[in-house]
Amino acid sequence: MNAQQALQEFNNANASTRPLPSFTAPLQRIWSPPPAQTWKNKSTSHSSSDMVEALAAARAISFALEIGCSPFILEGDSELVIRTLCSEDRSLAPFGHILESAKALTEANCISFSHIRRIGNSIAHNLAKHARYVSSYTVWMEDVPSHLYYVLEANNG
Repeated sequence: MNAQQALQEFNNANASTRPLPSFTAPLQRIWSPPPAQTWKNKSTSHSSSDMVEALAAARAISFALEIGCSPFILEGDSELVIRTLCSEDRSLAPFGHILESAKALTEANCISFSHIRRIGNSIAHNLAKHARYVSSYTVWMEDVPSHLYYVLEANNG
């Protein structure tokens, strides 16, 4: 499957889904820092498939809890994944079991979920492109990766 076909499949899948009453997707939103005393944890992936987005979200939740980030916001660009995490209903998607496990981790913790469209999230897009060339597990806690400086400057004007 090429990128064009994957995009078409993604658009077709999302065109037929109805948003939940408690979730409204923004038309366009740009990245913003989290509120004071709150961590923001980005879940990004190097593929456009919702399966990889679900795995990235589950790992981001697990990682944030491992290092003691609470409360925090899980931000992702897969509307389907974020909508599923916000829902109390069980997901019937092939990756639903991954998100159910992730939701179980969030029950006793102060975690909220935020969807941001790919077009409005140049930081996540840049990280996803960078991830194609990283073979090891990499975490940045206090420093901004050098390849993100110009993106942050552009976002924060």
